[in-house]
Amino acid sequence: MNKRKLMNKISVITAMLMSFSAFSEMVAITNTTVYTGTDKGILVGVNVVLEDGKIVAFNPPSLEVDRTVDGQGRILTLGFIASLNQLGLIEVGAVKTSRDEKPKKGGAGFDASTAFNPETSLIPFARKGGLLIPLLHLGYNSELFSGLTFNVELSSKFDSVETVGSSVVAYFGGSSSDSRASNFNELAATFDAQVKKMAKDDSKDDGKEPTVDETAINRVLAKEIPLIAYASRPSDILQLIKLKEKYGIKLAIAGASGL
Repeated sequence: MNKRKLMNKISVITAMLMSFSAFSEMVAITNTTVYTGTDKGILVGVNVVLEDGKIVAFNPPSLEVDRTVDGQGRILTLGFIASLNQLGLIEVGAVKTSRDEKPKKGGAGFDASTAFNPETSLIPFARKGGLLIPLLHLGYNSELFSGLTFNVELSSKFDSVETVGSSVVAYFGGSSSDSRASNFNELAATFDAQVKKMAKDDSKDDGKEPTVDETAINRVLAKEIPLIAYASRPSDILQLIKLKEKYGIKLAIAGASGL
């Protein structure tokens, strides 16, 4: 089965699970194909029982439930997670007033979650395809650091932002305004400055609170969160690996096409 056919077969069942959670009831989805994501593999013709939106049984001996939904053999699976995108930050690419993914000034600690639009018209399409949780971040804005990633649930609720600051995003690559050498020098200088400042603060507390950017970099250096670096050229990737080894950070490379 090719990817297009698979996505066409994935029905609104995945999205329906979230709507069920709003009601205190027992629901059975019958005759469904379950992609477990475990060593049990794919289960065909399964009856799934949910209570308060959570799966509580597979193929019980009897279906004593409040409501039954015929799965019609369609696929029931875990909600998909989409990494590194701008869903809810861009509505229409050609309309500048609907784009919030490129601020004039970013920074390692920049939080873009306040611009997330939970009522974007793109959420229903994403949920229909089985997507429930995206990892969002800003796009490239000519600075090394674009800011923090954040996670949301696609419930269209105003409090749907779940986690802010799960990683810091940086972009590497030549542009009309900067060079790769400058990018790597800036990253190394930023890390060096924070390492020295943390050592100084440990020896003498000056009472000054770190900035939001310094706090984000400190968390990367402390291995609390990873640095997600956009890079594709092999030489850039090798430079990032050297920086990872030097500072002992957690590193994830986005892109990495080798071009």
